[in-house]
Amino acid sequence: MLFSCKEKAERAKVYHDAIVKATAIVTDSVIDYADVIHSGNRTNSLVVTENYLSLILRTMDSVNAKNNFEGDSALRVSSLGLLGFYKDYIRQNFIPYFSTLSADSLNENELLIADSLHRKMMDDEVQYWNNFNNAEKDFSNTYDLMSLEE
Repeated sequence: MLFSCKEKAERAKVYHDAIVKATAIVTDSVIDYADVIHSGNRTNSLVVTENYLSLILRTMDSVNAKNNFEGDSALRVSSLGLLGFYKDYIRQNFIPYFSTLSADSLNENELLIADSLHRKMMDDEVQYWNNFNNAEKDFSNTYDLMSLEE
């Protein structure tokens, strides 16, 4: 019985780590994305926006392919919620904004708008990040992943 519990925890850890690491690549990349947004270069901002969106979509496909862990979908669903938030926000805000600009160098007002869009994304992200963080902790506790680190 003890062996089967440990085996289940080990499988849960593999599942957990795959989703958390994939999601972290996207969330960690938002810092680099912000740097480009604030660079004031329209072309670079559009290119990096498209690349970041592509990373998000690939990550969503990867996380979705994990399916559920023995019927438990909370970690996967919360990851997809966070990633989907980024995808939708970028598609609805950054792509249209940078696409409407005509000059390659953003003026002071255009930079302020880009900064405002970024700040709003960071503010709105909190609920999705909290959901993911809570789901990650719950999953870790449910499958006793900390016991594997002894």
